[in-house]
Amino acid sequence: MHTLLIIAGIAVGLFVWIRRIRRVTRAAGYAYDAAGSVRGHLNRRRYKRDSAFSPITAIDHPVVAAATLLAFVAGPSGWPKSKTRIRMQLGAVAPDETVESALTYAEWATDQGIDEERAVAALVQNLRDWLDAAERRKLAAMIDIAASSGDRRSFILAEKATRLLDATRLGIAENPRR
Repeated sequence: MHTLLIIAGIAVGLFVWIRRIRRVTRAAGYAYDAAGSVRGHLNRRRYKRDSAFSPITAIDHPVVAAATLLAFVAGPSGWPKSKTRIRMQLGAVAPDETVESALTYAEWATDQGIDEERAVAALVQNLRDWLDAAERRKLAAMIDIAASSGDRRSFILAEKATRLLDATRLGIAENPRR
């Protein structure tokens, strides 16, 4: 009889431990699924941010880049006021149809909900490569005009853009992703 009790005790003990191991395994599976879900969420967020930034990376012409930069600096409140002056100044360096399409693209790009500081940094990075020193000075003057029509945020973005342009002229490498 005592042998049967020992065997029954071992069987019950095994049953209890097997259930505990299954619970731990199930909990580990839930944790693994949750970690995968979080990783997927972070990847989707990164892809969404990068794809939302694509209107800026698609720009391949300096006039379009300058118009988009000026639209971001002016902001939604200052863009209607500064648009005519910017059109005239861009018209002095590019054909009218290029300027009109650049302004249209700039308005569209600013309406896409892109992070303004990141967009300004990327646009200045492209313009640094495309423009010489004289053209950069003209662009800095246009940035001042665009900022004067906007609000406080416009002045902050204008200061960042001119600082990035000046850093390039002086040969200082600055990280535009800050």
